[in-house]
Formats: sequence, structure tokens, C-alpha cells
Amino acid sequence: MAYPVQLQSVSTQQAFLWVVNSFKTFFTQPLMLGGLVFMCSAILQLLLAFNPFGLFMALLLVPAFNIAVIAAMEDATHGRLAKPQRLLTGFKGGATRTKAVLALGGFYILGIILLTIVTYLSFSQDIEQFAKLAEQTMKANVASTASSASSTSSAGTEASSASSDLAASTPAFNESAFNLNDGLPNFLIFMIVCSVISSLAFWHAPSLVFWYGVKPLKAMIFSFLACIKNIKAMLVYALCWAALITPMIFISNAIVSSQGENSFLSFLFMPLMMVLSAVLVLSNYFTFKDTFVQKIDLNLE
Repeated sequence: MAYPVQLQSVSTQQAFLWVVNSFKTFFTQPLMLGGLVFMCSAILQLLLAFNPFGLFMALLLVPAFNIAVIAAMEDATHGRLAKPQRLLTGFKGGATRTKAVLALGGFYILGIILLTIVTYLSFSQDIEQFAKLAEQTMKANVASTASSASSTSSAGTEASSASSDLAASTPAFNESAFNLNDGLPNFLIFMIVCSVISSLAFWHAPSLVFWYGVKPLKAMIFSFLACIKNIKAMLVYALCWAALITPMIFISNAIVSSQGENSFLSFLFMPLMMVLSAVLVLSNYFTFKDTFVQKIDLNLE
């Protein structure tokens, strides 16, 4: 049975509260909610180890895991224990909705395949040039490192020579039609734009398919329109997370560069990054709850 979908406007202030409330809810049950997110992540990582079919299986399960996260957050906000069994919520809505959830995962796969094909056919020259430049830069960095590490030996002399040769060949790339100094390559810009559009289409789609009984394609359209209708709120939401995560990435890289991956500070910093990642995933719940007029019970029990 399908339920009517009704959008509602969300203020930018409410978007800020999405992030705040996600942290508040997470810390009511950090072990249960964090454990659920990392169980999903572990399963996906395990599947990705089995190339190439593991990637397809992982993408197929992404909508189901999205539903699991929403259901767990619904439990936590209503004072119920977010049990590990919530991992299987996406498969408990009956045969029809389970097929629809898996079909949505199929659209994930189809979208990535189409994006890859279109990008390569449209920007094959840029992609090949970028790959060559990346390889050349990597070789130059390796040669430079080897040169400084053994400058007094004959090996150091050879490395120095290799570094000079590679550096001398760099202008050939800079003078070509493809130049990183001109900004992002066209194919990367194209992929970023397409990724943003597809993210908006899939953002609310799993929840609409599972709880509202909307067909997968229609759910993607509704999701996209919902995000566009509240684009200011979504931008504030994205900027809040960027403001939280970006400094952490720089700090983490600085710690690793100065003290190494196995330093005490790196060890302390890792749980913080894990918490941020978990809360980011869990915050999808509040974007869904506030974007649609809730006339259904998200609790299946």
C-alpha cells in the first residue's frame, strides 16, 4: 500500500538543528548507533574485497542500510533501544517492498555504470592525459625522495638524475591542452556535478520506497524535488558538516605527517573521526523527518 507523500518547507535554522540533534541523539546510545553504522560499513568493505561482483553487491545493499539507519534513529529518538536487528529492517517490509529496495540498489549500480561510460566517452583524452600526469608526478616524487635519502651514494646520483629527467619532462604536460593549473579537469567537474544530482535523487529515495511504498523511479524524482525545494536548508546542512570535517582532515594529516600513523595522537584522534563519520550517516534521519509530513509510523515493531 502506498501512502501520500507531502513535502514541507524547512528553514535554514532547522538545517543547523539537524546536525545538532544528530549529535544529541547519537550520544544517548553511542555504542548501539555507532555499532550499527560500523556493522554496515564493515559488511560493505568486506563485499568490496570480492571484485568485481562485490562492488555490485555493496551498491545493491546501500538502500537497505540507509533504511536500517533511519529505523535505528527512530528508536533512539523515542527512547527505544536501537537493536542490531535493525540492520535487517529493509528486508522486513514484505516481498514487494524488499524487491523495491533492491531495485533501488540496482539503479545505484546502473547510474554508476552509465556515469562511467558517458564520462569516458566524452572526456577520454582528458582522462588519459590526467593519468599520465599523475603517473609522472608520482615517479618524480619517488625519485626526489630517493635522491635526498641517498645523495652521497652512487644510487643517490642516479636518483638525482632520474628526478631531473622527470622534472624536465613536466613542462611538456604543462604546455599541453590539459593543465592542472587551469583548475579542475573537465571530466572531474562533470563527475562532481552528476554525483551531486544523483545524491539528491537518492537522498530520501530508500525511505520513500520502504515506508511510503513509492515506486523506485518515482521515489528518486520525489527525493530530488524535495532537496531542490529545500535547497537552502540542504546547503546549510552540507556547509555545517564541511565546517566540522574539513579541519579534522587537515589536523589528522598534520599529525600523521609530523608523528606518523602509529603515534599516540593519531591513536586518540581516530575515535573522534569515527564518531563524526557515524553521526554524519545518522543525520540523514532528521533530513527525512523534517522534509516530509509524517503520516506514518516508522517503527515496524
